[in-house]
Order: sequence, then structure tokens, then C-alpha cells
Amino acid sequence: MNTEIIEKQKEYMDKVKKINQNKNRTYHILTIGCKLNENDSEKLVGMIEQMGYSESKEIKEADLCIINTCCVRENAEEKLFGKLGEIKKIKENKDVIIAIGGCMMQEEHIIEKLKASYPYVDILFGTHTIHRLPEDVYKKLERLAIEQ
Repeated sequence: MNTEIIEKQKEYMDKVKKINQNKNRTYHILTIGCKLNENDSEKLVGMIEQMGYSESKEIKEADLCIINTCCVRENAEEKLFGKLGEIKKIKENKDVIIAIGGCMMQEEHIIEKLKASYPYVDILFGTHTIHRLPEDVYKKLERLAIEQ
């Protein structure tokens, strides 16, 4: 990845951190998958914490919920769609940002299903676009600010 892309995302991390200042925002990451997903989740934690979020052990308390998925593991799809039902109930009561990433998000039929049946999901990213999460979070926070 070139330095220009990295610097751009660092700028977005700073912008999100400024928005989150004094707001005690939290995140929760659910990793459904393999060792590569676990490694990517560690990278995500680094970015998210740079944006001013702190970890929440409880998904229902999180302001940013990320599900990091795997397309290889058995039952990963069922786990993802089951968890989305639970998160939908949370989102009905608060402005939680829902992001789904991982290699499952590189499968076109999954993307189509999510867009058609789960419109409350805010951010989709694959393993090849994980670095854009700060930008995506910033854009969602900006839209939320406009809506309020």
C-alpha cells in the first residue's frame, strides 16, 4: 500500500477522533472465521482505537459494531445473518454503526443479499479494502450529524 493512501486514512482517523472527542464511544468486533480474520481484526482494533473508540465487551453497548467474516468456515453465513438480526434490534434503539468485513464480503451473492435484505448495514469492506474503514466511518458519522 502506498504512503499516500496511508496518509489519507490517517487524516480520516484524526477527523473521526475529533468527532468522538469527549463522547466515550465504544466498539465491538465479532470475528467469525480463521486465523487471517483474527489477524485482520487486530489491525481493525488498531485503527478503531486511533479513532477514539474504546472496546466494549457487550455488543449492545457498542457505538460501532464490526463483524469480520470468513467465506471458508462452515456455518459462517448462518452466524453472520443470525447476528445481524440481533444487531438490528440494537440499531432500532440507538445510532450504532454496523460494518461487515472480511473475505465473505468479496462474494457478490453475499453483497447482493446484504444490500437487499439488510439495508441497515452501514459499511461493507473486503480484505482488500480494510484500510478504508476510517474513511467509511467518517462518512457515516457525517451523515448521522446531518440527519440529526
